[in-house]
Parts: sequence; structure tokens; C-alpha cells
Amino acid sequence: AFPSVLSESYVFSTNDIYASMIVNVAEDDDFIVESFNTRNSIQMPANKIKKLFAAHGIAVETKSPIVTFYYSQDLDLDAIASMLKEHFLFYYPTMSVESIRVYPISFSDVSNLKIMQLDISKNAIRKSSGSFAVWFGTDSKVKRLFFGYEVSAYLRVLKASKPINNAALISDHNTVLERIVFQSLADKPIDEQALGRISAKGRIQAGDVIIESRVSQVPDVRKNSKIRVQTASGGVTVTFYATVQKNASIGETVDVKDDRGKLFNVLIISKDLATLE
Repeated sequence: AFPSVLSESYVFSTNDIYASMIVNVAEDDDFIVESFNTRNSIQMPANKIKKLFAAHGIAVETKSPIVTFYYSQDLDLDAIASMLKEHFLFYYPTMSVESIRVYPISFSDVSNLKIMQLDISKNAIRKSSGSFAVWFGTDSKVKRLFFGYEVSAYLRVLKASKPINNAALISDHNTVLERIVFQSLADKPIDEQALGRISAKGRIQAGDVIIESRVSQVPDVRKNSKIRVQTASGGVTVTFYATVQKNASIGETVDVKDDRGKLFNVLIISKDLATLE
């Protein structure tokens, strides 16, 4: 009989690769060629395969010096890609996704288990390619699989239209909106709504994307500024002016000091008004 000729690659959905899955072998002569275990692919040298089959009295030939076996899990990759897309769009509201490719990079039998949740780190979601985890399970069993991803997308971001010095206010006068190809970002881009309410943390060069780690929130009330304090008692409203002891935002409580040096704790109502706590 002529020897069977093996293909360059095979795809299986079971952990164990039997000889009968590759060539015609009698049931009594069947044997395990290799097992995936935690691997998604196996590359076997042709000579090793020939010797293995020869030891069982079966002659085989190969088309290439290496035969590759791929493991194909029964996974709904479209559903997983859709979940990942939702994560990206939540993190980047201005993102326009062209395509997302996901593929397993770890092995576990998740047949009959439902997708429970997807976990992706902030470090990963700032890149166009990386890895994430998906939890599968039932009420009594939970398993985790790791996947790789590749995202093709565009982002609308704010860039510095000119150099912005440390502590300078960031507004529409020193920024410009641009549509960029999403590749990798050090942090989340700031939203347009933040303009006029943030300042530079360190010097920002012209053309740099404005990201959260490069800005500080501009306080509604600055340290050492004067603020009007009101307090009501018995239908009488008393007003006096005091010095704010630290930067604060509307809705925060902060210590203020009156002209006699007495401290009061007040609630910031607006940029120029506080009430006594």
C-alpha cells in the first residue's frame, strides 16, 4: 500500500489527537499522536511523526518538514469581540471602531459554559493590540480563558495647538480637535467638556495629545483667596469675609480664617460664597 501523505496543518476541536483523525487506522490500532493540553498549536517535525507511525506499522509521508496541529475551541468569537468593542467605546466615547479581531491564547474546555464577563486592564485598553480575559461559567463552575485582540479604530482627541506651560489654563485657545489612528496612548484623552476647567501639569508640547495624567483640575476657589461666608441664626443672616486655607471645589468643605485669625469650616456653594457648617 502507498504511504499516506500528511497535510502541512490540521485543525482539531479535541484535546487528544488520534492517528485515526489523520489517516485511516483500524480501531484496534489507533493511538494518541499528541495532546494539546494548555497549548493552542503544536508543531511536530516530520521525522518524528514518521517514526511514531512506523512504530505502529503505518507508513506516512509529509509535504513539509513540520506539521502543525491547531486547536479550535467551540467559542463564540463574534460575541466576545462585541463585548470587547463595548469596553473600548465606554472608555473612549469618541472612538470609531473599524474592526476587532479576537483569538484565544490559552486553553480550557468551556463547552456548555456561558460567557459571564470580560476583564481588560487599563494598560491594555490604551493599546490597539494586547490581551484580555473572559470568564465562562455556570452556577457551579467558573473558568477563565485569555484572548489576544487587534483593534482598528480612530479617535477624536484634543491636541495642543501650541506649547502649553505648566499650570496654564487649557482651553479652546491652545488646543485643536484631531481625528487620529488609534495605536497607543499613555492615558485616557480628556473630554472637550473639560476645557476651561483644567490646567497643564508640566509643560505640554505642541502636537501632544492632551491626556488625563498631564492635567490638573482648576479649583473653583484657590488657597489664600477671599470668600464671602454666610450663616443664619434666628432668622438673621450674618455675612463676613474669610481667607480660604486650601484649594477647593464647589460642594467641598474647607477651612477658612477670618480677619481675627479664627478658623471656621465652611461648605463651598459657589466661587464667591460659602456657608458655615
